Amino acid sequence: MTNSTKAWTASWAVTGSAIAVIVVAVLVTPTKTPISSQSTGGQIKITQKNIPSEPETKAEPEPKAPTKPKIGDGVFIGYWAYSCEGARWKKSIGSGYTIKYPDAEFLIIDLVIRNDDKTASTLPPVKLVDSQGREYDASSDSIYLDNSFGIWKKVNPGVTSRGYIAFDVPHGTYALKLSGGFTSGKSELVDLR
Repeated sequence: MTNSTKAWTASWAVTGSAIAVIVVAVLVTPTKTPISSQSTGGQIKITQKNIPSEPETKAEPEPKAPTKPKIGDGVFIGYWAYSCEGARWKKSIGSGYTIKYPDAEFLIIDLVIRNDDKTASTLPPVKLVDSQGREYDASSDSIYLDNSFGIWKKVNPGVTSRGYIAFDVPHGTYALKLSGGFTSGKSELVDLR
């Protein structure tokens, strides 16, 4: 090798080494200035502003509020199964000498019940709830309805029964409050509209 070739090779080696050191220094040095790549030929401009500092978490959709059962729906609570088959307003119940008039108006509930327990059970109290959250007990005059559940309806295991319950309440909009049993602490509201 001639002296000029050696000098030329050494010059390129030094220049190449210097370029390599500069490239490594640029790559490992953190920067606080925006990183950018000019948009050319369909490339996207990237800056530090549009890179999130923390990973984005997608918001989960709001869970839908459970819908209230309505007339005709099966409702299962505790060891009881129910289906409210209808509700109608009446000015009186009974007939002849046993006719009874309400203090307000009678709302008659047509209810199908089933005892899913392993022993005979008494039908837990059924109530009405108005739009203000007030609860109403069944009327003692319910016994004058044909096929009334009465006050202490007892149902054997696996037996289904259909009957009526009367409520003496002001005319309005109500939900039927059904219970899972005397000690279950569970209840469900059925929309009567």
